[in-house]
Amino acid sequence: ATRTANLSVRPAMPYYTSFDSGFKENGDVELVSSRNLYAELAKQSVSASASPLVLVDGLSAYLETFPHGCTEQVVSKVFPLVGLMTHPAYMPHVKNVKAHFSHVIDKLRERQLSDGGFAFWPGGRRTASYPTIYAMHFLIESRELGYPVPADIIQRGKDYLTSYVGHSTTSLADARDRANAIYLLTRLGVVTTNYLVDLQEQLQKQYNNEWQKDLTASYMAATYQLLQKKDEANHLISGYKLDSSQASKADDFHSSLTQDAQHIYLLSKHFENLAKNMSGEELLKLTNKIFKGEYNTISSAYSIL
Repeated sequence: ATRTANLSVRPAMPYYTSFDSGFKENGDVELVSSRNLYAELAKQSVSASASPLVLVDGLSAYLETFPHGCTEQVVSKVFPLVGLMTHPAYMPHVKNVKAHFSHVIDKLRERQLSDGGFAFWPGGRRTASYPTIYAMHFLIESRELGYPVPADIIQRGKDYLTSYVGHSTTSLADARDRANAIYLLTRLGVVTTNYLVDLQEQLQKQYNNEWQKDLTASYMAATYQLLQKKDEANHLISGYKLDSSQASKADDFHSSLTQDAQHIYLLSKHFENLAKNMSGEELLKLTNKIFKGEYNTISSAYSIL
Protein backbone atom coordinates (compact mmCIF):
# COMPACT_ATOMS: atom_id res chain seq x y z
CA ALA A 1 0.00 0.00 0.00
CA THR A 2 1.14 3.53 -0.70
CA ARG A 3 0.00 6.90 0.51
CA THR A 4 1.01 10.27 -0.85
CA ALA A 5 0.74 13.76 0.58
CA ASN A 6 0.98 17.01 -1.35
CA LEU A 7 1.56 20.55 -0.24
CA SER A 8 0.62 23.53 -2.38
CA VAL A 9 1.94 26.97 -1.49
CA ARG A 10 -0.29 29.69 -2.89
CA PRO A 11 0.74 33.32 -3.31
CA ALA A 12 -0.55 35.75 -0.73
CA MET A 13 -2.36 37.62 -3.52
CA PRO A 14 -3.75 36.36 -6.83
CA TYR A 15 -2.68 38.02 -10.08
CA TYR A 16 -4.31 41.43 -10.14
CA THR A 17 -4.43 44.21 -12.71
CA SER A 18 -4.64 47.83 -11.65
CA PHE A 19 -5.17 50.55 -14.22
CA ASP A 20 -4.67 54.28 -13.65
CA SER A 21 -5.53 56.80 -16.33
CA GLY A 22 -5.94 60.54 -16.70
CA PHE A 23 -5.81 63.58 -18.93
CA LYS A 24 -3.71 66.75 -18.88
CA GLU A 25 -3.81 69.77 -21.16
CA ASN A 26 -0.05 70.23 -20.66
CA GLY A 27 2.70 69.88 -18.08
CA ASP A 28 4.21 66.93 -16.24
CA VAL A 29 2.48 63.89 -14.78
CA GLU A 30 3.92 61.82 -11.94
CA LEU A 31 2.81 58.20 -11.72
CA VAL A 32 3.02 56.42 -8.39
CA SER A 33 2.20 52.72 -8.09
CA SER A 34 -0.76 52.13 -5.77
CA ARG A 35 0.78 48.96 -4.31
CA ASN A 36 4.11 47.22 -3.69
CA LEU A 37 5.17 44.93 -6.54
CA TYR A 38 7.75 42.18 -6.81
CA ALA A 39 9.87 42.89 -9.86
CA GLU A 40 10.17 39.17 -10.71
CA LEU A 41 6.40 38.77 -11.00
CA ALA A 42 5.21 42.22 -11.99
CA LYS A 43 4.49 43.63 -15.41
CA GLN A 44 4.22 47.39 -15.75
CA SER A 45 3.58 49.58 -18.77
CA VAL A 46 2.77 53.19 -19.50
CA SER A 47 1.17 54.77 -22.58
CA ALA A 48 0.50 58.37 -23.59
CA SER A 49 -1.26 59.76 -26.63
CA ALA A 50 -3.27 62.65 -27.96
CA SER A 51 -5.96 60.10 -28.88
CA PRO A 52 -8.46 58.61 -26.39
CA LEU A 53 -7.72 55.22 -28.02
CA VAL A 54 -4.71 55.05 -25.69
CA LEU A 55 -7.19 53.87 -23.03
CA VAL A 56 -7.69 50.65 -24.99
CA ASP A 57 -4.39 49.22 -23.72
CA GLY A 58 -5.31 49.55 -20.06
CA LEU A 59 -8.92 48.40 -20.45
CA SER A 60 -7.83 45.41 -22.55
CA ALA A 61 -5.32 44.34 -19.89
CA TYR A 62 -8.04 44.66 -17.23
CA LEU A 63 -10.40 42.42 -19.25
CA GLU A 64 -7.67 39.93 -20.13
CA THR A 65 -6.94 39.03 -16.50
CA PHE A 66 -10.40 39.45 -14.97
CA PRO A 67 -10.90 36.27 -12.91
CA HIS A 68 -14.65 35.60 -13.03
CA GLY A 69 -16.60 33.67 -15.63
CA CYS A 70 -20.27 34.67 -15.81
CA THR A 71 -21.68 34.92 -19.32
CA GLU A 72 -21.38 38.71 -19.55
CA GLN A 73 -17.73 38.60 -18.39
CA VAL A 74 -16.79 35.76 -20.75
CA VAL A 75 -18.21 37.74 -23.69
CA SER A 76 -16.68 41.05 -22.55
CA LYS A 77 -13.20 39.52 -22.63
CA VAL A 78 -13.45 38.82 -26.37
CA PHE A 79 -16.05 41.28 -27.75
CA PRO A 80 -13.66 44.26 -27.92
CA LEU A 81 -10.89 42.13 -29.46
CA VAL A 82 -13.21 41.32 -32.35
CA GLY A 83 -13.97 45.02 -32.79
CA LEU A 84 -10.30 46.06 -32.56
CA MET A 85 -9.38 43.80 -35.47
CA THR A 86 -11.14 46.30 -37.77
CA HIS A 87 -8.79 49.08 -36.64
CA PRO A 88 -5.49 49.20 -38.61
CA ALA A 89 -3.50 50.45 -35.62
CA TYR A 90 -4.41 47.46 -33.46
CA MET A 91 -4.62 44.61 -35.96
CA PRO A 92 -0.93 43.56 -35.63
CA HIS A 93 -1.02 43.74 -31.81
CA VAL A 94 -4.14 41.74 -30.97
CA LYS A 95 -2.96 38.15 -30.59
CA ASN A 96 -4.79 34.82 -30.52
CA VAL A 97 -8.14 36.41 -31.39
CA LYS A 98 -9.36 33.30 -33.21
CA ALA A 99 -8.46 31.08 -30.24
CA HIS A 100 -10.23 33.44 -27.82
CA PHE A 101 -13.23 33.57 -30.13
CA SER A 102 -13.48 29.76 -30.35
CA HIS A 103 -13.23 29.54 -26.57
CA VAL A 104 -16.14 31.94 -25.97
CA ILE A 105 -18.27 30.16 -28.58
CA ASP A 106 -17.73 26.88 -26.69
CA LYS A 107 -18.71 28.62 -23.44
CA LEU A 108 -21.86 30.06 -24.99
CA ARG A 109 -22.86 26.74 -26.53
CA GLU A 110 -22.73 24.97 -23.18
CA ARG A 111 -24.82 27.73 -21.56
CA GLN A 112 -27.53 28.06 -24.23
CA LEU A 113 -30.87 26.75 -22.97
CA SER A 114 -33.89 25.29 -24.74
CA ASP A 115 -35.52 28.72 -25.20
CA GLY A 116 -32.43 30.00 -27.04
CA GLY A 117 -31.30 32.25 -24.18
CA PHE A 118 -28.09 31.88 -22.18
CA ALA A 119 -27.71 30.96 -18.52
CA PHE A 120 -25.70 33.27 -16.30
CA TRP A 121 -23.31 30.49 -15.20
CA PRO A 122 -22.46 27.02 -16.59
CA GLY A 123 -25.05 24.46 -15.47
CA GLY A 124 -27.70 27.15 -14.98
CA ARG A 125 -31.30 26.32 -15.82
CA ARG A 126 -32.67 29.83 -16.02
CA THR A 127 -32.13 32.29 -18.85
CA ALA A 128 -30.43 35.56 -17.96
CA SER A 129 -32.23 38.08 -20.16
CA TYR A 130 -29.76 40.96 -20.42
CA PRO A 131 -26.62 38.77 -20.69
CA THR A 132 -28.45 36.96 -23.52
CA ILE A 133 -29.10 40.25 -25.33
CA TYR A 134 -25.45 41.20 -24.84
CA ALA A 135 -24.21 37.81 -26.07
CA MET A 136 -26.42 38.09 -29.15
CA HIS A 137 -24.93 41.53 -29.90
CA PHE A 138 -21.48 39.94 -29.76
CA LEU A 139 -22.52 37.08 -32.07
CA ILE A 140 -24.18 39.40 -34.60
CA GLU A 141 -21.23 41.80 -34.67
CA SER A 142 -18.78 38.90 -34.99
CA ARG A 143 -20.67 37.32 -37.87
CA GLU A 144 -20.78 40.63 -39.75
CA LEU A 145 -17.01 40.92 -39.31
CA GLY A 146 -16.48 37.48 -40.84
CA TYR A 147 -16.00 35.29 -37.76
CA PRO A 148 -17.39 31.72 -37.93
CA VAL A 149 -20.49 32.04 -35.73
CA PRO A 150 -22.39 28.71 -35.66
CA ALA A 151 -25.75 29.11 -37.42
CA ASP A 152 -27.66 27.05 -34.84
CA ILE A 153 -26.50 29.21 -31.91
CA ILE A 154 -27.50 32.46 -33.58
CA GLN A 155 -30.82 31.03 -34.85
CA ARG A 156 -31.83 29.83 -31.37
CA GLY A 157 -30.77 33.19 -29.96
CA LYS A 158 -32.90 34.88 -32.60
CA ASP A 159 -35.88 32.78 -31.44
CA TYR A 160 -35.31 34.00 -27.88
CA LEU A 161 -35.15 37.65 -28.97
CA THR A 162 -38.36 37.25 -30.98
CA SER A 163 -40.14 35.95 -27.88
CA TYR A 164 -38.56 38.59 -25.64
CA VAL A 165 -39.60 41.64 -27.69
CA GLY A 166 -43.24 40.54 -27.59
CA HIS A 167 -43.47 41.12 -23.83
CA SER A 168 -44.81 44.36 -22.40
CA THR A 169 -42.51 46.50 -20.26
CA THR A 170 -42.99 47.41 -16.61
CA SER A 171 -40.16 49.94 -16.23
CA LEU A 172 -37.96 52.21 -18.29
CA ALA A 173 -35.05 49.81 -17.73
CA ASP A 174 -37.15 46.98 -19.21
CA ALA A 175 -38.04 49.20 -22.16
CA ARG A 176 -34.33 49.91 -22.74
CA ASP A 177 -33.53 46.19 -22.93
CA ARG A 178 -36.53 45.60 -25.18
CA ALA A 179 -35.40 48.39 -27.52
CA ASN A 180 -31.93 46.81 -27.55
CA ALA A 181 -33.42 43.42 -28.48
CA ILE A 182 -35.58 44.97 -31.24
CA TYR A 183 -32.46 46.63 -32.65
CA LEU A 184 -30.60 43.30 -32.74
CA LEU A 185 -33.53 41.52 -34.38
CA THR A 186 -33.54 44.21 -37.07
CA ARG A 187 -29.85 43.56 -37.72
CA LEU A 188 -30.79 39.91 -38.18
CA GLY A 189 -33.10 40.90 -41.03
CA VAL A 190 -36.44 40.97 -39.19
CA VAL A 191 -38.88 43.78 -40.05
CA THR A 192 -39.56 45.12 -36.56
CA THR A 193 -41.80 48.11 -37.28
CA ASN A 194 -44.77 46.72 -35.32
CA TYR A 195 -42.59 46.06 -32.26
CA LEU A 196 -41.27 49.63 -32.40
CA VAL A 197 -44.74 51.16 -32.68
CA ASP A 198 -46.03 49.08 -29.78
CA LEU A 199 -43.04 49.98 -27.60
CA GLN A 200 -43.32 53.68 -28.44
CA GLU A 201 -47.02 53.73 -27.56
CA GLN A 202 -46.30 52.14 -24.17
CA LEU A 203 -43.47 54.57 -23.49
CA GLN A 204 -45.59 57.58 -24.41
CA LYS A 205 -48.35 56.47 -22.03
CA GLN A 206 -46.12 55.58 -19.10
CA TYR A 207 -43.21 58.00 -19.36
CA ASN A 208 -44.48 60.88 -21.51
CA ASN A 209 -41.35 62.43 -23.07
CA GLU A 210 -38.90 61.27 -20.37
CA TRP A 211 -38.01 58.14 -22.38
CA GLN A 212 -36.70 60.24 -25.26
CA LYS A 213 -33.78 61.29 -23.04
CA ASP A 214 -32.96 57.65 -22.25
CA LEU A 215 -30.73 55.21 -24.15
CA THR A 216 -34.01 53.54 -25.16
CA ALA A 217 -34.49 56.32 -27.72
CA SER A 218 -30.96 55.83 -29.10
CA TYR A 219 -31.63 52.14 -29.78
CA MET A 220 -34.98 52.95 -31.35
CA ALA A 221 -33.34 55.63 -33.52
CA ALA A 222 -30.71 53.14 -34.73
CA THR A 223 -33.48 50.66 -35.53
CA TYR A 224 -35.45 53.26 -37.51
CA GLN A 225 -32.24 54.07 -39.38
CA LEU A 226 -31.86 50.38 -40.32
CA LEU A 227 -35.50 50.38 -41.48
CA GLN A 228 -34.80 53.44 -43.68
CA LYS A 229 -37.14 55.66 -41.64
CA LYS A 230 -34.68 58.51 -41.38
CA ASP A 231 -37.01 61.25 -40.10
CA GLU A 232 -37.96 59.21 -37.02
CA ALA A 233 -34.32 58.17 -36.58
CA ASN A 234 -32.97 61.73 -36.66
CA HIS A 235 -35.68 62.92 -34.27
CA LEU A 236 -34.97 60.27 -31.62
CA ILE A 237 -31.17 60.18 -31.75
CA SER A 238 -30.87 63.75 -30.47
CA GLY A 239 -32.54 63.10 -27.10
CA TYR A 240 -29.84 61.23 -25.17
CA LYS A 241 -27.17 63.34 -23.49
CA LEU A 242 -23.88 61.96 -22.24
CA ASP A 243 -23.49 61.79 -18.46
CA SER A 244 -27.27 61.91 -18.02
CA SER A 245 -28.92 61.63 -14.59
CA GLN A 246 -31.05 58.62 -15.66
CA ALA A 247 -27.98 56.58 -16.44
CA SER A 248 -26.33 57.33 -13.10
CA LYS A 249 -29.11 55.54 -11.21
CA ALA A 250 -28.72 52.27 -13.11
CA ASP A 251 -27.31 48.87 -12.10
CA ASP A 252 -23.93 47.32 -13.02
CA PHE A 253 -25.15 46.15 -16.44
CA HIS A 254 -26.50 49.61 -17.25
CA SER A 255 -24.05 51.97 -15.56
CA SER A 256 -23.63 55.53 -16.74
CA LEU A 257 -20.38 54.64 -18.54
CA THR A 258 -21.95 51.59 -20.21
CA GLN A 259 -24.87 53.62 -21.55
CA ASP A 260 -22.69 56.52 -22.71
CA ALA A 261 -20.41 54.08 -24.54
CA GLN A 262 -23.38 52.32 -26.14
CA HIS A 263 -24.76 55.65 -27.35
CA ILE A 264 -21.43 56.59 -28.96
CA TYR A 265 -21.23 53.09 -30.47
CA LEU A 266 -24.68 53.58 -32.07
CA LEU A 267 -23.65 57.01 -33.37
CA SER A 268 -20.50 55.56 -34.92
CA LYS A 269 -22.39 52.65 -36.45
CA HIS A 270 -25.49 54.39 -37.79
CA PHE A 271 -25.04 58.19 -37.51
CA GLU A 272 -21.48 58.71 -38.65
CA ASN A 273 -21.71 62.46 -39.16
CA LEU A 274 -22.97 62.99 -35.60
CA ALA A 275 -20.13 60.85 -34.26
CA LYS A 276 -17.52 62.78 -36.23
CA ASN A 277 -18.89 66.09 -34.98
CA MET A 278 -18.61 65.17 -31.30
CA SER A 279 -16.45 67.65 -29.41
CA GLY A 280 -13.52 66.86 -27.14
CA GLU A 281 -15.57 68.06 -24.19
CA GLU A 282 -18.27 65.49 -24.97
CA LEU A 283 -15.75 62.68 -25.24
CA LEU A 284 -14.25 63.70 -21.89
CA LYS A 285 -17.64 62.98 -20.29
CA LEU A 286 -17.03 59.36 -21.27
CA THR A 287 -13.32 59.13 -20.51
CA ASN A 288 -13.56 60.99 -17.18
CA LYS A 289 -15.52 58.04 -15.77
CA ILE A 290 -12.67 55.74 -16.78
CA PHE A 291 -10.15 58.13 -15.21
CA LYS A 292 -12.14 57.87 -11.95
CA GLY A 293 -12.14 54.07 -12.08
CA GLU A 294 -15.91 53.84 -12.63
CA TYR A 295 -15.64 50.92 -15.05
CA ASN A 296 -16.49 47.23 -14.94
CA THR A 297 -16.21 44.45 -17.50
CA ILE A 298 -19.22 45.37 -19.65
CA SER A 299 -18.57 49.12 -19.62
CA SER A 300 -14.90 48.46 -20.51
CA ALA A 301 -15.94 46.34 -23.50
CA TYR A 302 -18.40 48.93 -24.81
CA SER A 303 -15.90 51.76 -24.20
CA ILE A 304 -13.34 49.97 -26.39
CA LEU A 305 -15.96 49.30 -29.07
